[in-house]
Amino acid sequence: MLRSRYSMIASALLASAFGMTSVAHAADAPSARSRLPLTFEANRGHEPADVDFSVRGDGYKLWLTRSEAVLAVRGATAPVIVRMGVAGVAPTASARGEERLPGVVNHVVGGDPRQWTTAPTFAAVRYHGVYPGIDLVYYGNQRQLEYDFVVAPGADPGQIALAFTGAQPRLAPDGSLVLTHAEGELRFAKPILYQRFLGLRLPVAGGFVVDGDRVTFTVGSYDRHRPLVIDPILTYSTFVGGTDNDRGDAIAVDNQGNAYACGYAYSLDYPVAVPAQAANAGTQDVVVSKLNAAGTTLLYSTYLGGTNYDDCTGIALAANDDVFITGRTNSTNFPVTAGAYDTVHNGNDDGFVTRLDALTGLINWSTFVGGSSNDQPMDLAIDTQGRPVIVGKTQSSNHPTSAGAYDTTWNGGSWDAFVTRLSATGASLSYSTFLGTSSTDYGHGVVLAGDEAYVTGYTTGSAFPTTAGAYDTTFNGGTGDVFVSRFNTGGTALLSSTFVGGSGNESGEDVALGSGGHVYVTGWTSSTNYPTTAGAADVTANGGTDVLITKLNGTLASLTYSTYAGGASNDYGRGVAVNSAGGAIVVGDTASTGFPSVSATQVAYGGGVGDVFLLRVQPSGGGFNFSTFLGGAGSEFAGAVALDSIGDAYVIGSAYDNLFPTVVGSYDVTHNGGADLFVTKYDM
Repeated sequence: MLRSRYSMIASALLASAFGMTSVAHAADAPSARSRLPLTFEANRGHEPADVDFSVRGDGYKLWLTRSEAVLAVRGATAPVIVRMGVAGVAPTASARGEERLPGVVNHVVGGDPRQWTTAPTFAAVRYHGVYPGIDLVYYGNQRQLEYDFVVAPGADPGQIALAFTGAQPRLAPDGSLVLTHAEGELRFAKPILYQRFLGLRLPVAGGFVVDGDRVTFTVGSYDRHRPLVIDPILTYSTFVGGTDNDRGDAIAVDNQGNAYACGYAYSLDYPVAVPAQAANAGTQDVVVSKLNAAGTTLLYSTYLGGTNYDDCTGIALAANDDVFITGRTNSTNFPVTAGAYDTVHNGNDDGFVTRLDALTGLINWSTFVGGSSNDQPMDLAIDTQGRPVIVGKTQSSNHPTSAGAYDTTWNGGSWDAFVTRLSATGASLSYSTFLGTSSTDYGHGVVLAGDEAYVTGYTTGSAFPTTAGAYDTTFNGGTGDVFVSRFNTGGTALLSSTFVGGSGNESGEDVALGSGGHVYVTGWTSSTNYPTTAGAADVTANGGTDVLITKLNGTLASLTYSTYAGGASNDYGRGVAVNSAGGAIVVGDTASTGFPSVSATQVAYGGGVGDVFLLRVQPSGGGFNFSTFLGGAGSEFAGAVALDSIGDAYVIGSAYDNLFPTVVGSYDVTHNGGADLFVTKYDM
């Protein structure tokens, strides 16, 4: 994270209550303290005079002084002491607490009240001027202590040196720093350095250098007038939920960095703020919540639904930041508005599209979309004229279609995919078409190139429509294939359409568009022969179900790259977005302890049925330059990912335990019960 006008030179994991050492007791239940945000307690005479701040955790304590950080870890027979000294620190360096927290710590020892002290607490500590032009900042991240050296423009990062006692540093083959102490190891991930310029991220060479017990940093050439950023980090991470089960499925971000989260809530006490609908009207309602750019406040948050079950599966923003959402409703009294395209529920599960005001979250218009059987929209995009395009699956032979559309006849089978565009006012169909076979066809994701729609999904039909010259016009066998299809602006013709698959089972779950009109698809595959490309990050199936990440050219005639990602268990890609440099950002969930970990904020599988993962593919497809777990000891499931204007990533999903990683100062760092919706922002 860039702080003020300075540039960061080093950031590393120092300690955590349970993950930092092998001596933590596996059978111990996490205490209340282990679930609280990391706090820095100012010394008010209750610590030795040279201590400025201290941190207490389960099984460890840490003291901060001007010249060093001293860590005492519970050992099998005696405490293990590790000291990280700032070599050659300036004698004038001074400490101050930053981001004052509401709590205090009272020290009441003995019977003399004059000896009692009250210590304020802070979220961060800054040592100003440890070297000329360089500050040292300690702060908490996921209840772990991290530090940054903050280098002013023109200052020399070559001054920085760390000296360790009580642990022997060594450089691992992957560039990480390993500290071996009497009862275990600490590991600091290799720093990743880059600078932002014209919306791009320009990499800067750098890393740790070990010389005996001293550690320094090597930094390649960089523009010393511009900020230098180290490591993708969690900027904020928050729960949003009530005491029952709540799920996050879709997310969007505006140009101000506000995040819009949607999903559903069983909870009767889901947090609301200036709501369009203040209470849960039935079994399960849609929820839409807008978080401010800092992730500290709900700008608005509302239920939306009727007396049965309703959920949100897609969200997108208009040019004026009005919020479009789509999903399914089983409620005949789902809120719709007069003059909308369809104000009468059509039976079973109907689709809906609702437009909310950008500032207030109040309903602008709302309509049903569906036929007499089940209709389930899965994704949503907004075209250049402000018209919402939804994609999904339907069992309704009378799902609405438009005259002249590509396919106006139900194809039979269990489900057909559909693509439907409404007018910007929600008053009429602009176009609507089936897409499918007499087998099973699901539409899962949509992205727009101008007003042309690219759709991805899942088909079991060998007769699924493809086009001449497409990458693959033959069904690959097995259970199902990915499909990628491109419609013209009026929805009257299929411009290009292709299978992508192997002899097993695979599905396209989301699709994104990059520069040059390239199309990026993620999903999952069980095929050992899913098509990959030479030199791709991972060309071999890893076991179970793997994530698939495939980049095609805009005409769908060829693969630019295609790769697996995964471990020995089951892994699923759920969402994809593309940054301005052409890097694909993929989110999903994994049950694999061996899922790739590269420059991770969380290097190990958290536990439970599954963790969320977030990874970034190199623009060439030749490797992953970031891949992290995101999860606690319970289970987590990914919903989607969105990028802001500078390429930072926002992840939404669901978390089942209080040990899910949150960041101090975020809106809600305490799990509320059942499953909570979560929103996590990464500085990428």
